[in-house]
Amino acid sequence: MEFVRAEWSRLYAAYDRWVRDDGPLLAAAVAYYVGLSFYPLLLALIAGVGLLLKRTSFGHNAEEQVLTVLAGQLSPSLVSHVEQALTQLKDRTSINGPIGLGATLLAAMAAFAQFDRAFNRIWGVPQPISTGMLHGLRIVLLERGLAFLMLLALGILVALIAVISFILSALEATAAKWVEVPSFLHRGT
Repeated sequence: MEFVRAEWSRLYAAYDRWVRDDGPLLAAAVAYYVGLSFYPLLLALIAGVGLLLKRTSFGHNAEEQVLTVLAGQLSPSLVSHVEQALTQLKDRTSINGPIGLGATLLAAMAAFAQFDRAFNRIWGVPQPISTGMLHGLRIVLLERGLAFLMLLALGILVALIAVISFILSALEATAAKWVEVPSFLHRGT
């Protein structure tokens, strides 16, 4: 019975702290900014696919294969609509890409700034005292700059991990040609 009381006391203390720190409001604000970044991210990814279709032979071959498969399965008018959609995708890449990337960066910076504010509030970091509009603008720019640097560092980290993974995979493939690797060390496929 003592265990139940102790756990109930901990749960209540966590709930009380959550409410005192405006946890629901902070969670909603973070969710808003993260949700806000999905559409621009999708726009940038679609623009990247359009760029792939427009500039590479792989993209041209993939587009032709998709249209060939669809021509065998769908009506000619539907295939024509898909072909028009792919053409529009390729044509709008140069506009949608930068817009989507810029909007994604702005939304991600806002999300990181909101995370920063939320954690500052939870950890009791005092708010800076504003002494005017110029000072407030400088603080906002500093927050956005810090958020941008955090986002940039995260992007560099992800790219670094991808490069290291690629190098390790290449080393593994090369080493497998020279040395027989025991079966228990093989990755599952």
